[in-house]
Amino acid sequence: MATAEEALEKMREICLSFPDTREGDHFGETAFYVKGKLFASCGEKHGVCEITFGLEPDHAAALVANDPRFKPYPRDKRGVILAAAEGKSWGEVKPLL
Repeated sequence: MATAEEALEKMREICLSFPDTREGDHFGETAFYVKGKLFASCGEKHGVCEITFGLEPDHAAALVANDPRFKPYPRDKRGVILAAAEGKSWGEVKPLL
């Protein structure tokens, strides 16, 4: 779907279009916050550009169970991880954010 630079630019475009959203840092990755709450991050901390975002726990579990491109985020059952190169389109990612 995208290189790391392309993924970060697209994440900025999408996430910063939401009301009350700001960009920041979260453990070395670019993160996006709404009203002070983290809802997504994008970065290459693990050698692959990954997009991490939070969902309702049941939605996250179903996505991970039914689509092998998504991995569970190890520290929060609401989180899922998608390698930017594995995404089909940004139209698929935007509704998840």
